[in-house]
Amino acid sequence: MAIPAMMSAALTGVVGEVYAVDGIPGYTTYRIYAEFDDDGDQCTAQYGYVTETQQAPLRYTTTGTWYQNEYGGATANNINPALFGAFPDLEFDSFLTVGDEDDSGNLQIAGFNTNETAFESFEAGNSWIINDIFGGLIINLPGPIETDPSNYPVGGKVLLAQLTTETNSDIELEINISWRSAAQVTSEGSGFIIKTGCTDPDACNYDATATIDDISRCDFTSCAGCLDSEACNYDETATIDDESCEYTSCLCAGDFNNNGLVEIQDLLIFLSDWGCTSNCATDLNQDGSVNALDGLAFIELFGTTCE
Repeated sequence: MAIPAMMSAALTGVVGEVYAVDGIPGYTTYRIYAEFDDDGDQCTAQYGYVTETQQAPLRYTTTGTWYQNEYGGATANNINPALFGAFPDLEFDSFLTVGDEDDSGNLQIAGFNTNETAFESFEAGNSWIINDIFGGLIINLPGPIETDPSNYPVGGKVLLAQLTTETNSDIELEINISWRSAAQVTSEGSGFIIKTGCTDPDACNYDATATIDDISRCDFTSCAGCLDSEACNYDETATIDDESCEYTSCLCAGDFNNNGLVEIQDLLIFLSDWGCTSNCATDLNQDGSVNALDGLAFIELFGTTCE
């Protein structure tokens, strides 16, 4: 994750969470939040621009497509919860915001005149990217919590986006925000990277750069195998022990000293084990003891070379 610029102690970060799975069949809905450590802070905008000296693009990308309901829109201004009963899929529409979850708030759009393609692309299910010198902002102006509470933290969080895409599609976001602290100091933070991936360090496909905790993406089987280098089926590429180790399939019957040949030294070992009735190393027929039947088996094996 890029180090956010000008981040004060009030803003603790930007996070993503799984909000719903199969709200739209085959899709996962994520919510993106700015996190604050003071409930008196206000998140005031998310923005993007790129100049020769400053890089602060605003990117919402997926390897799939963003779900866009025909009754929704690119921002929370277009989400009317009164329509959820008649059009339940609208509840999972993809939109950007600053605090507001629907059209009851006070979102304003500024500077997107040259970036209409970002709106059009997003509404077509494709990436939202603002990366030019003109830039743009989605604004929720600061005000008293009594009259406009939407951009104040609830449980330490302010909503920045709801995003629905095909399950197991990879999403990667780059977000820049401004906020006003409870002490009325305005600050900015840029370069917050949010991406999906497996966040379990014990998984085969652990991704140290992933920031959204989605255990459904983790694979615990492709790297599982026997970790004991002394076992016949030792797997040097395995990192998870699946308790499959076995120690007999690679043994050469009768070659008790493991020198690759069944010969006199093995006979001496066999004879020293004669009469064994428990955990017998030379029990060739695996009947629990070393006896005449094992002797006949050894005679048949005598002189063979192990491969």
